[in-house]
Amino acid sequence: MCCFLALGAFFPRLAIVLIALLTNWFSGVFPNWVLPVLGLIFLPYTTLAYLAFWHWQDGSLTIVTWALVGLAAVIDIGNLAGGWARRDQAPKFGR
Repeated sequence: MCCFLALGAFFPRLAIVLIALLTNWFSGVFPNWVLPVLGLIFLPYTTLAYLAFWHWQDGSLTIVTWALVGLAAVIDIGNLAGGWARRDQAPKFGR
């Protein structure tokens, strides 16, 4: 399992898909399938951190783990904002 989470440092979406397909970590963590799919698309580091801390602490998150999940959210939002800010540098096709 640690290999999936180490993979998540560089490829969080791939790690989430592999965890969902090969383990039962998602069962009982989220109330439905919508939140993990939205997390996979928009906030992969946050989803991966929440999922890992949920299982490592048997479903009870502390202030420290919530702070680390919040840090993952800040990293995700930074990645989204950085991509949005550099959208003009992307090559334009078909023009």
